[in-house]
Amino acid sequence: MSVAEDAVAIAQPVKQRVPFFDNAKAGLISLVVFNHLFSLEVAKVQPGRSFYLMVLLFHMPAFIFVTGMLSRPYEFTQKGAHSLGKVLWRYLAFNTISLAWGYLLLDGPAFGLNQILFHPAFALWFLLAMAWWQLALALFAVGKGTKAALVSIAIAVLISAASGYFIKGGQWLTINRVFTFLPFYVAGYRVKQMGWAMPRNRWTRVVAVLVFVLAFTALYSGVLVTGSEVLLGRAPYKGLHLVGAPAGVIRLELLAIAGLLIAAFLQLVPRSKSLLSTLGVASLSIYVWHALFVQTIKFYDYREMLTGTLPAVLLTTTALVLVFGLGPIPRLADLIAGAPFRKKAS
Repeated sequence: MSVAEDAVAIAQPVKQRVPFFDNAKAGLISLVVFNHLFSLEVAKVQPGRSFYLMVLLFHMPAFIFVTGMLSRPYEFTQKGAHSLGKVLWRYLAFNTISLAWGYLLLDGPAFGLNQILFHPAFALWFLLAMAWWQLALALFAVGKGTKAALVSIAIAVLISAASGYFIKGGQWLTINRVFTFLPFYVAGYRVKQMGWAMPRNRWTRVVAVLVFVLAFTALYSGVLVTGSEVLLGRAPYKGLHLVGAPAGVIRLELLAIAGLLIAAFLQLVPRSKSLLSTLGVASLSIYVWHALFVQTIKFYDYREMLTGTLPAVLLTTTALVLVFGLGPIPRLADLIAGAPFRKKAS
């Protein structure tokens, strides 16, 4: 089966899961966990720093792109409100759990409704951003055909580049990140809608590997100069102290590079069902519980033992992905995520 055939299958409104998507989510959530652990110690010096930045360049944009492919525009109906309510509940539930965990076990600050509603805890910004993007997609999905798709993506890119000049909200309601990463969500939706696809064969996979090698080399050699705060997308341009080209141009360049890395990553994602597919289904569980783990080892200073070397990071990453992605723990996350929406037995 070619990538074009994969794309057509994915675009169909079928109920069964597509292993390609679950495999992609498993790979990306593993990179999220890895990079959070890697950043604690190993990424402080080269060549670890360059590898960390390369992963940071694309792993969340790719996750957002895939999420966009799986999304539908918000409908101003009871069904649409129900769907949006599920997204918001996930954020509120897990943000409350994370804030309570920090307060009770990690000597964190007291928190109230303001923190729960408007200030995502560590790593949970994505859960809130999904609600914003779902609403925005009602506008960006207007129109059909290639021209409408390209225009909507172009507008999202321009909004992303311009937002750093005007949005001053910091991490409040994760507004900066919503605008920074908007193009990937819109592009993912439009790619699925149009059935666009790249050829996929042995040579395209070789090219994909070379793309990653070149990206790492560019970062390590200083040809591509960037920093984690620039790539995290959570601060306005004024707080980044960028030099050289105008800040908006720098963001456009980084969006383009991220798009190239996303395409390379998707070339390497297997299509057949496997353990990766099972882990991909449990990506929410891995995402929310690993965030608590990272906060905990930082507070109790287990960083050196669990993340002090590359083998330690790899071992800890593998353990977290398997523990939080298999067995009863994913069912706990699903139970919490769907609690208010579960139909009562008659």
